[in-house]
Amino acid sequence: MKPLISKEPIPPELIESKVKDLTTIVFGQRIKPKKCDALFVFSGTHPGHWKRLLKPIIEGCVTKSSSPEE
Repeated sequence: MKPLISKEPIPPELIESKVKDLTTIVFGQRIKPKKCDALFVFSGTHPGHWKRLLKPIIEGCVTKSSSPEE
């Protein structure tokens, strides 16, 4: 039986402005993070979660960090 939705659909050709429009519609406006005193992370054990967490710390958006072990 052939599925109704293809597993590998052929995407339409989009110009850059349309890609940006769709990205804004789906994810909202890009905002610059403000400096904060704490960053709460609800995460799992996947290493990508922790790598993503390092970005605001490295950029100086978080003034202090601590872990539950401290």
